[in-house]
Amino acid sequence: MFGSAAEQIRKNQDMLSQLDCIGGDGDHGTTMVRAMEVLEIELNAENDKSLQARLEEAGWSVLGVGGGASSALLGTLIVGMAEAELGTRRIGLRRPAVCEAVPLSLCVVIAGGRLSAGRGGRR
Repeated sequence: MFGSAAEQIRKNQDMLSQLDCIGGDGDHGTTMVRAMEVLEIELNAENDKSLQARLEEAGWSVLGVGGGASSALLGTLIVGMAEAELGTRRIGLRRPAVCEAVPLSLCVVIAGGRLSAGRGGRR
């Protein structure tokens, strides 16, 4: 799932940056590619850690990418997936298990950024 997302982001890097030029500094595509590279490295590393531990470490690494709110939101989303305690089942990165964590991790992002429909985060 993460590999497919990374592939799509790489394919659309230029478009993402062009869209960011409208209201930002035009680095969104570059930032997202860097974040996905870090994510792939962390999640593909050979180790015996639980999925929960791997997601938490990957999320914190993505948070460290910089480049604006994108890496912060993505990193927080991934840490939120770890907080959903998926890794306790040692199930690996299979789609059904990861998909279960997405709604829960969105709650972490929303709570952390005080987000709601139609409005941005903290100002």
